[in-house]
Amino acid sequence: MYASGGRTIGLTSYSDDMALEQTKVFTGYENTTKVVLQILSDSKYKCDSCTDSSAPSVSIEIFQKAMEEARNQGIIFKYLTEITPNNLSYCKQLSKFTELRHLDGIKGNFSIEFI
Repeated sequence: MYASGGRTIGLTSYSDDMALEQTKVFTGYENTTKVVLQILSDSKYKCDSCTDSSAPSVSIEIFQKAMEEARNQGIIFKYLTEITPNNLSYCKQLSKFTELRHLDGIKGNFSIEFI
């Protein structure tokens, strides 16, 4: 699972038997972008995201190509966000390759990657 807040990402991973937990924190635009792209490429079958209303634009502008490539390899994307007039065009683009749902008042971002 990773949670992002601006330019910081906390990445927590678990062993198969849930006995080992490891958390790493990444900061800075380049580092966080690199980590998210690596996570997308490592995903095996599913990625569930819950994001605030600012995230759809980032997903399209920065991660769209990687998300489309992962989807073409069979990865299922579920995306829960607050759809607003300001992000509607991005959400329409996201809906082409994710299962997109609306929820009012989301604060913060996190995703669960199945790798």
